[in-house]
Amino acid sequence: MKTSTIITTISLLRIIQALAIPFRDTANGEQKKYVSLKATKKLREHEPGFSLKRRQLSPEPSEEDELSFSADYRGSYYSTELLVGSEQEPVLVDIDTGSSDLWLNAYNNENCNIEFTCPSEFTYNYDESETYKFEANDFGIKYADEAYAIGNWVTDDVTFDNFTIENFRFGLANQSSISRNILGIGLQTLEVSSEEYLNFPYRLASEGAINKACYSVFLQEEYYNDSSILFGAIDTSKYVGQLYTLPMVETDEVGLINRLAVTLSSISAMSGNESTFLDGPETIVSEKSAVLFDSGTTYTHLPSSYVDAIANYYGMDTYEGNMSDSQYQYPCSDLSEDQIIGFDFQGVLLTYPLETFMESLDHETCVFTIRYQGSASSAIFGDEALQGIYYVADLEEKEISMAAVNPLYGFREPDIQIITDQVPGAIKAPHYSKKYTMSS
Repeated sequence: MKTSTIITTISLLRIIQALAIPFRDTANGEQKKYVSLKATKKLREHEPGFSLKRRQLSPEPSEEDELSFSADYRGSYYSTELLVGSEQEPVLVDIDTGSSDLWLNAYNNENCNIEFTCPSEFTYNYDESETYKFEANDFGIKYADEAYAIGNWVTDDVTFDNFTIENFRFGLANQSSISRNILGIGLQTLEVSSEEYLNFPYRLASEGAINKACYSVFLQEEYYNDSSILFGAIDTSKYVGQLYTLPMVETDEVGLINRLAVTLSSISAMSGNESTFLDGPETIVSEKSAVLFDSGTTYTHLPSSYVDAIANYYGMDTYEGNMSDSQYQYPCSDLSEDQIIGFDFQGVLLTYPLETFMESLDHETCVFTIRYQGSASSAIFGDEALQGIYYVADLEEKEISMAAVNPLYGFREPDIQIITDQVPGAIKAPHYSKKYTMSS
């Protein structure tokens, strides 16, 4: 049995958050070197996945532009408010760690009230802003399900958490097939611009708001309304145990590191509870793969052979209902807290109750929510898995540090620690050097 450091996640226990302490309170009045985005989880019926095209698009881009990842983008998303332009117009955006560009729907988007409604909070009126500037007419982005946005590259002032980025570059969609706006905060190498620019995290660093392009992510259910992203800092009250650092890995045949992806070394099953295992862990999957941490995706996606192996281990039946993305079902009455599934990340074992990945159709049948991923060697952790992980994305070092979410975070005062060079308190994963490569 491989030696792993165990991090436990508790998916069922959610504690109501205590009174919030303002992030900007300081003893000496100096501004701290971090900024915060408060996010609210929302539910949706259908929106596109993120299989981004790497460069500027025409309305009918060529197939060779498409990246290998295609994610389900239905179910939920995390929304926050930006103030845009000289009038500080409030605009809602979806926070997406799986893409790298901000784009907003124009108030006069050609598809408004034809393909979808356009509430004012989902559009940006550039005609009312004195600081708006046109840059280029080649903005375009397309997703796996053919959803798209097309328009111009523009600049304007963007404000959040009392900090303003002047002349920030983003896409302005004159045509699109979705009503909401996207704030991509991933690596610059995934930008859809024909030339690289300083996207949101990098621009915050260049403006001196934070020390380096990095942020920590804390996602929770919609009824707690306390999800957040801290740029330039971590909050130690939000996790338990040790922060372990893993290298980001390549996700396409070119060998580029362009996504927040780390190495999934193996998958195991065990019984007992999450801190004292009665049996196991028993390895179900032993092959390495790249797994993307994507806040814009709801469910977990694994290679089909991995999903089949988990289902076979637990004796699941083939799903024959009308949820096209689901492959297996399981009697709800057979679920118990003793059924634990573990994901090994280079010697760091992250564990979940099996029921984390089940949705009840009725009182008898539960659907297994881990879905097939198109690529044989890539995976995606979406919202259902990421709610158990507190993670820190260091875009400059191309590393991700992670720990288990603290289920009692609501009873602790925030403890903000600034990231200057390295992530405070983080150490390398036990098998840091044994990472996934496209040739492995």
